[in-house]
Amino acid sequence: MLKELKRIISNTCICFTVCEFILLIVSDLMLKGQATSNTAVSFLGLRGAVLVLITAFIFNILSYVFRIKSLPRVVVRLIHYALAMFCLLLVGVITPRRTEIRYVFVFLFLATIIYIVVSFIAFAIRKLTSKKAEEVQNYTSVFDGRQDS
Repeated sequence: MLKELKRIISNTCICFTVCEFILLIVSDLMLKGQATSNTAVSFLGLRGAVLVLITAFIFNILSYVFRIKSLPRVVVRLIHYALAMFCLLLVGVITPRRTEIRYVFVFLFLATIIYIVVSFIAFAIRKLTSKKAEEVQNYTSVFDGRQDS
């Protein structure tokens, strides 16, 4: 358990660092253009960084959700879906603070469609690769030891 927690935290730090550098590059490009510091790049601050860190942490927990064996598979899938959509809401809606509610619904609808398609593809690949080659067994007749009366 401690080993997995260390892995989650280290992956979170890596993911957070990459995301922050991408955001800083985007903000630098936007500030060199016509954007002012109070418009498109206003989410780059301590609040935005904390939300990106939380998102990175939840994102790295997502891979461990499928390991929950005590819950039915449907419940585990719903937990995974809810956490994935929460991550997208944090990054795409809450952090920038500039999204209208109608775009939030479109954003979630498109994300849900993508989630379903990716889940279906992953399910199909898992089913195809999990089929084990049937062992060829020699036929043994059930009538071999039978004596006729």
